[in-house]
Amino acid sequence: MAIVVNSATFVDTSGACRVAAVRLRPVSSASFVEGPLAEGSLVTGFAGNLLQGESAATSQPLPTTLGGLQVRVTDAAGAVWNVPMLYAGPTQVNFVLPAGMREGQATVNIVAGSTTRATATVNIARVQPSLFAADASGRGQAAAVGI
Repeated sequence: MAIVVNSATFVDTSGACRVAAVRLRPVSSASFVEGPLAEGSLVTGFAGNLLQGESAATSQPLPTTLGGLQVRVTDAAGAVWNVPMLYAGPTQVNFVLPAGMREGQATVNIVAGSTTRATATVNIARVQPSLFAADASGRGQAAAVGI
């Protein structure tokens, strides 16, 4: 890690000055409930001091880097996934868990370059139903249309 100190650059070759990763709180983007997350679902991860500004995806396929941040998930089989992102901001990231991830315990890391900014352990499930709420609270009336 390189740090500018009093207008000079300090290079920490031993890694002694690493930034400590904070706790990430990943939840279903629909319900804001912590618990198992399903492959293919939208996830919101909350943590502090992730990014100075905001960055949102503007194209398809979704990017795996926004504002210099990436979301990396290591699934129960040990496979590392750089996941598609929709939004990155100071206190949250929104991303999609890819289909094909191994069910079971997984680690979610928010990284900037080689530095882990936030981390969490989650359970990946094949299915975890959730509905988006009309008032965006994660509770109450569903944001749905009957056909």
